[in-house]
Amino acid sequence: MNKFMKKKFIPGGLILIMTVFFAFHSTALALSPTEPEQLRVVSGDEKVYLSWSLPDDTTDIMGIRIYVSKDRGDTFAALTALPGTPPPVMYEAKSLINGEEYLFAITTYNNALEESDKVTSNIVIPANTALTDIKAPEDVTNLKGKTGDSKITLSWNKSADTANDLVGYRVYTAESAEELKFDKAVNVGNVINYAVTGLENGKEYVFKVVSLDEVPNYSKGAISSVLSPGIVNEEVIVPGVELGENLPSTNTFNDVNSDNVFKGYIEFLASRNVMKGYANGAFKPNQNLTRAEAVKIILQAAGLTDIKEVTKTSFNDLSPDNPLAKYVEEAYLYNIVRGYGDNKFYPDRQILRKEFAKMFMEATEGTLTNPVSKAYFIDVDLTNTFAKWIYSAYKKGYINGYSDNTFKPDAPITRAEASKILAKYLQGEVTNVPESSNLELYLLSLINSKRLDIGVDTFTIDGEMSTVARNHADDLVRNVKTASYIGSDGRTLFTRLKDAGISYNEASENVAKIKIGQKTKFDALKNLIDAVMSLPDSEQNQKANILTTFKKFNIVGIGITEDTTSSELYVVIDFIAS
Repeated sequence: MNKFMKKKFIPGGLILIMTVFFAFHSTALALSPTEPEQLRVVSGDEKVYLSWSLPDDTTDIMGIRIYVSKDRGDTFAALTALPGTPPPVMYEAKSLINGEEYLFAITTYNNALEESDKVTSNIVIPANTALTDIKAPEDVTNLKGKTGDSKITLSWNKSADTANDLVGYRVYTAESAEELKFDKAVNVGNVINYAVTGLENGKEYVFKVVSLDEVPNYSKGAISSVLSPGIVNEEVIVPGVELGENLPSTNTFNDVNSDNVFKGYIEFLASRNVMKGYANGAFKPNQNLTRAEAVKIILQAAGLTDIKEVTKTSFNDLSPDNPLAKYVEEAYLYNIVRGYGDNKFYPDRQILRKEFAKMFMEATEGTLTNPVSKAYFIDVDLTNTFAKWIYSAYKKGYINGYSDNTFKPDAPITRAEASKILAKYLQGEVTNVPESSNLELYLLSLINSKRLDIGVDTFTIDGEMSTVARNHADDLVRNVKTASYIGSDGRTLFTRLKDAGISYNEASENVAKIKIGQKTKFDALKNLIDAVMSLPDSEQNQKANILTTFKKFNIVGIGITEDTTSSELYVVIDFIAS
């Protein structure tokens, strides 16, 4: 996570739950350059607009070759070559015949003129539609950045202008907003994330993302906050998710028992409005997902929420009347799904685990360029077509496989299994820290549900923060034996955060010890939050921390440890305002 300047520390406390306020050209030749991905095509009058994405490392790439086919890909003819270091990401194919079908393909090439594999487009038909549009497209929303070593990875929600003439986006980079100029920009195609590389660690940068159409018209542009690259434990930017007003309350699924190992993930996604239950109150955790259902929940988790209804689809087995048709069309627009050679999507077919991994990673990570060098599952060989998506998800911690070291790629995926993958993604890419437990995710869903009730944005859970909270909870069980914000070593939250290298504007902590008794642990946590919500409004208590009534906390860490000798749970919730 990003490190923020510490401003102040405000001590405080309460009785049941103790509260404390502190707050990127090499001359080496590559015989097989990496191919581009996500080739997109947009129809125009006697022309077609092409755009694509480049791999992160373009060291061995000297340009792009474009091919065209008029027999649906049986034969391709070379159309043009586009040199450049880095190469361009857009091209306008002219002098085409309106009403005829075209299929395009692109490759990268290096100094030795060796080419990568072809990446093909969808079939496109030029149309006699004069460019009379003078209206600029809408700006992107929710522009955010994630810090990395000499880079900033930008992400955004797509422009609200979903017309066919929206070609893509242009990214500007400068050291201040006043220096954002056209000659310091690059066209990145119709994507929702882009890594700006070659930056200087520690230096401050500002970015602008401009929407453009085929005329082109340019939007005004969305400008980011000041961002600084560096070798740090990155703050994870969770893609914006538009949350509805009437969300299912936690603990309402009548077929998800307290001992269900997926309960915390299911409740967490319900609180984020990513997965819902059925009218009879059931979630059906063991029911297999269909391909269309998978598209919907993946898009919602990835932050693609402004999805409009459709009057036609790209597949002959998907009616526009199907309530999931708009999600499939949106995924098709972004090249997340392609369908089958018979122009069918098979929306009601059960989606396989390998298919879900590919769809999920295409939607959330975009182009995958890192080569797969090691097989982690005995049933997924490196030659497997789906290996790069499966192992990319594995290395990020989204999937674990089974105890027998298999992944079962050809098995269908259940609703519960999908919920775990998406919940772990929405927690963020947290490495080298323990995974949030089922109880911790459940508690987070309870807290976020209370915040949504009053129209407050949900908390993001952070791995480093949770490690601090867990360590304190463990210390309370082993040594302190009471709900205290002071550890056995005399450290307070302020010191624990400082020692962990976590900075902030403001911070606070809730600590509780609760008796499990005859209740399940989940019931005990629900009773705890209900008790906190019954407290009177006050600036210095646990209720204020959870609802951020007075302090603008936005990131939490949660630690829960059970004292098995006394059947008690020690709960620590750390809050910071970043």
